[in-house]
Amino acid sequence: MSDPSLILLPWGLGVLDLALWVAAAWAKRRASRVPVGVPGREAARLALRSQGLREVPVRLGRANRFILWDGIELTLDVYAGESVASAVTAAHEAAHAVQVCGAGGRWLAYPYAAGRPAFPLCVLAVLAAALTGHGVPAALAISPASIPPVLFVVLVEADADRKALGLLDEIGLLRDPGRRKAAVLLIRARAARLILWALAPAVLALWLAQTGGR
Repeated sequence: MSDPSLILLPWGLGVLDLALWVAAAWAKRRASRVPVGVPGREAARLALRSQGLREVPVRLGRANRFILWDGIELTLDVYAGESVASAVTAAHEAAHAVQVCGAGGRWLAYPYAAGRPAFPLCVLAVLAAALTGHGVPAALAISPASIPPVLFVVLVEADADRKALGLLDEIGLLRDPGRRKAAVLLIRARAARLILWALAPAVLALWLAQTGGR
C-alpha cells in the first residue's frame, strides 16, 4: 500500500520552488540596487575580450541568451543597466560563449569571421578542452544524450554561473565587497533553484511509482 505521506511531495516541491523563487527575486532586487559603473553590454564585451573572444557581437534583443553563430542578445534592462544584476546576467551569457568555444577562448578564436564552415573546428576545440580537463561541461554541450537532459541543463547553467563570477572578478567589476556580496547572493539563489529542478523529476517519478500515477 502506498505511503499517504508521499502525496505531500508534489505540494512540498511546489512550495519549496516558490520559496526559492522569492529568495531569487529578493537577491535580484538587491543586486539591481548596487551599481557597477558600466552597462551590461560593456560587462559582456569586457568578459569576452578577457577570454580572447573579440568576434562575438553583443546586441539588444528580446531575451538574455547566447545563440551559436549569432552572438549574445540582452534585454534592454540588462543591456543598458549598470547594476550588479545586469553585470551578472551579461557575464552569464558571455560564459556560455566561453563554454562553447573552448577553455577561456584560447583554444580557438570564436569563428564568426570564418562562418559556419568553422563549426568542426569549434567542436574540436571543445573536445580538446574536455580531454585536457579545461571545460568538461562545455564538452557535454555536443552530446546531451549522454546524460539526462535536466541534469545536462543544470550542469551547463551552473558552470556558466561559476564562470560568470570568475569573469567579473577578472575584469575588476567585483573588487568592491558590496558588489561581490550581491553577485554571490544572486548566483547562489539561482543555483538553489537549479538544484531543485535537477532533483524534482526523480522525486516526482518516485511519487508516481508509489501512488500508481493516481
